[in-house]
This record gives sequence, C-alpha cells and structure tokens, in this order.
Amino acid sequence: DGTDNDCDPSNDDDECGANCQAAVSGSRIYVFCNRTNRNYSQASSDCAGIGTAIGSTGMGLASVNSLTEQNFVSSRAQAISASDWWFGLSFTAGSWVWADGTDAPQNALDVTHGYNNWFTTEPDGSGNCARLLTTGQWGDRACNDDLRYVCEGPNP
Repeated sequence: DGTDNDCDPSNDDDECGANCQAAVSGSRIYVFCNRTNRNYSQASSDCAGIGTAIGSTGMGLASVNSLTEQNFVSSRAQAISASDWWFGLSFTAGSWVWADGTDAPQNALDVTHGYNNWFTTEPDGSGNCARLLTTGQWGDRACNDDLRYVCEGPNP
C-alpha cells in the first residue's frame, strides 16, 4: 500500500521512531508522526533527526506545493489520525514562508505564490505556524501548541 511503518522496508529497526510511518510519493519520502507532544520547533527538529537516521538529507516539515501533493499528504495524515498536523509553513519576518525559505501564499486569496489551500478565513492571526486541518485545508496556530506532524525529504 506504499506505507512503510519503520522507514526502512528491508528491516524492522524503527528508524523513524515510535508512532511514525513513512510513505513514498515520486522522489520524496514523507514521514507521518502520530505523536501529540511536539510543538512546531520540536517537530521540525524531529524531522531533521529522522532524516539523518534514514539518510534523507534535508528532511524537514513537509511543504505542500500542488493539489496532488496536498491530496497525498492530507489523505495519509487523516487515515492515521483525524487531527490537525504540523507541516512546514510558518510566519517569519512578516510573511508566510515554507520551511525551505521560499515564499508561500499569504492568505486564502493569494494566487501569486503557488499552490494555496488556506481555509477561507485563514490565517486569522491566532498563531505563526500553519497546521493541516482535518478538512485538508490550512490554518494558523500558536507554534507552542502540541500536534502530530508530517516530515518530507528526498527518498534515500
């Protein structure tokens, strides 16, 4: 089914860590961590550590750059837990940017910064980090809140 529960289909050593599952799409690997005790910064650090463990250089919180990627990430995340999930979008130096530093859509009406899936009234100023809502749309939230998270990196 394209899901690898330990980030390495050749053995069962749990390289991703407890409660994490990996799935590959194209040249990218996504790791879905069903942990509720991670704020945005901790989730980002966890992603880097998972990337090191599995040989995915540059792994970080997932960026969502297309409808295809949105559907893949959202459906996998919600199948694991119908909850909000951190992904790699945050408000930094006065604008919304992806984890890799590239510009992101600033609000639901922004059509100049690539794929956009902000919920109609988002961001509403409730936080400087973005979460994937149970609907698959995006919403802002306080970065120190604890959520599950989605990592992304090159498939090693």
